Amino acid sequence: MTETIKDRLKKIAQTKGLSIRSFEESCGLGRGNISNMNQDGSIGSDKLSKIIDTFPEIDLYWLITGKVSPKATPLSSEQPEQQNQSPVIAQLLDTIKEQAEEIGRLKAHISNLENHKAHNAGDAPISETANVG
Repeated sequence: MTETIKDRLKKIAQTKGLSIRSFEESCGLGRGNISNMNQDGSIGSDKLSKIIDTFPEIDLYWLITGKVSPKATPLSSEQPEQQNQSPVIAQLLDTIKEQAEEIGRLKAHISNLENHKAHNAGDAPISETANVG
């Protein structure tokens, strides 16, 4: 048995961690638009448009035909996220990584300062009597 559009839509929903109903809602589709599809998997272009607008990373060629287009790869849970990235996204991810590393260094420095402060506070002389007015 060959895989249908309905099967591929179910696969996409599963990859996204969504139930079919949640997938339908997130795409702005009516209840049952996917779950009640005929097994032949025909779906209107208006519904496909809503799905692609919601999840633009989905390869429309793959969704319709089940074949990998020469321009893109199908949605897959094993697919590395960094494939098919624009240079801007790659640069932003590098910046995020650098900032996360800097945050880690700053947290370690704060921890060291707090330990040093606690150690010095224990060295302060304690007076037995308080001078009151």
